[in-house]
Parts: sequence; structure tokens; C-alpha cells
Amino acid sequence: MEVKKILAKYNIKPRRRLGQNFLVSQKYLRKIVEYLPLTPQDTVLEIGAGVGNLTELLLGKTSRVIAVELDRVLISVLAELLDQNKKLKILHRDFLKVDIKNISASLKIVGNPPYYFASRLIEKLIADRAYFSCTYLSLQREYVERMLAVPGSKKYGRLSVFVQSFFECRELFKIPRSAFYPPPDVDSVFISLIPKKNINIDSNILEAITRDFFSRRRKKLSSIIKNSKLSIPSEMERMLKNLDIDINHRPEVIPVEKFHKMVEILKGKER
Repeated sequence: MEVKKILAKYNIKPRRRLGQNFLVSQKYLRKIVEYLPLTPQDTVLEIGAGVGNLTELLLGKTSRVIAVELDRVLISVLAELLDQNKKLKILHRDFLKVDIKNISASLKIVGNPPYYFASRLIEKLIADRAYFSCTYLSLQREYVERMLAVPGSKKYGRLSVFVQSFFECRELFKIPRSAFYPPPDVDSVFISLIPKKNINIDSNILEAITRDFFSRRRKKLSSIIKNSKLSIPSEMERMLKNLDIDINHRPEVIPVEKFHKMVEILKGKER
């Protein structure tokens, strides 16, 4: 399926407002499908199906594909090109509003979402992580670097803590900007997100802690806790010291596991 020819045939111009950069390289489309652990019994939920070039390959690998697309024009193209395939269901919807709770017991998610959409997408995946077995995404390289960053590095922050708290996240391969039409300003990375099992972390408290700490990431912890809204300074200092966290350090040195312990301590205070 030649994306550029389809766009020309239907007189479609990629819409910058919707962050439309179509993956047109057959090499990378095939590589994506090769990396997906699909079985004939799976249901695949595709985020941003576009004109269906990845959709078509997915249909050859599994029993059911639900293609989600927000652009009304692309929906009509998808329907014309692929709607006769009985394994395909097309949803004209914002993925953030899709209720995935009762779709399938073997649901897998894949997509090449717009870059501007990434943070809200990750928030939804965290909230809905109990309802799918894995997610595979192509995201902006810099964004992925922040997701995978380790404590002590410049890119380690709230995103790193949240993603690593709830998912096993792996970089699978890079996708150059030349593989897209129109080419974006940056390269992409294809990643996997596997929900961690038996994780019972209060995401609201984790959100409050990481926002409190990383919104002033260049400050030392001793300065941050003086103005913290989470608890009085003396209690915050005692908590950090009990966790062997030096208050003369900055928040980017705190490992994910110690943020979890802070959540447990602050949750206990709420009871």
C-alpha cells in the first residue's frame, strides 16, 4: 500500500494540527510487525490507523484489528480500502476516549501516535494497564530517552519514574525521520511497554510527589521540602533520612523504588 499515492489519489494533505507524519517505509512497517508477539487469537487495537498501511499488515497476522482514527477524511479512506475485511473494525474516535476495558482478554496495542499526543497517551495507558497485555509504540527519540532515563542523569524525571513504576519499557529499534511523510524534525524509536504485575502504587500520590520534587529539579531537596505541600518540612526531612536520601542532593538522584516507599509512607499518613 503506497501511502503517498493514496494521499495524492484522495487529495489529502497531512495536517500539522493533528501531528500527521505517516510512516511510509515498507522496511520499518514490516519490522514493526515482525517485533509484535501476535497470535491468531489476539485482538490488536491500533492507535492512529491513518490510511491503513500498518493496519493491512496487522490483519494478516491476527484475528481482529480495531483501527482507531480521529481524522474524518482518513476514516473514509480506511473504509473504502479495507472495510470489506471482516477482521477489521474501524473507530472514528479520539483514542483517549476509547473504553478498552471490555474489548478482549488478549488485547495488544500498537501505534505511531503524533508526538504532541505522547504524554496524555502514557497517562491513559497507565490508568488502563490492567486491560491489555502489551503496547508497542513509535515515539519521538528524545521522549523515549526521558522514559528510559536512569537516576542521576539529566533526563531522569517525572516521566521516567511514572513509566518505570508501571511498565517494563524497552527500546527495540530506531526509525529515522526519513521513514515518514512528511519527515518530522526528529527521529523516532519503537518501544515496548509491558505492564508490571502485582504493582499497587497510588498513582495520585506518586503524581503529587514527583510534581512537587521535579518542578524544582535544580533545587536541593533541603530547599524543596521547606515549601512542600505534601507534609510539614520536619516530617518530610525525617522521611527522607529514614529512606537514606541525602537532603543535600537533588531529586534526580532518587531511584524509582524510593519514590514508591515515599508513596507508602504518605498514604499511611492519610489513613
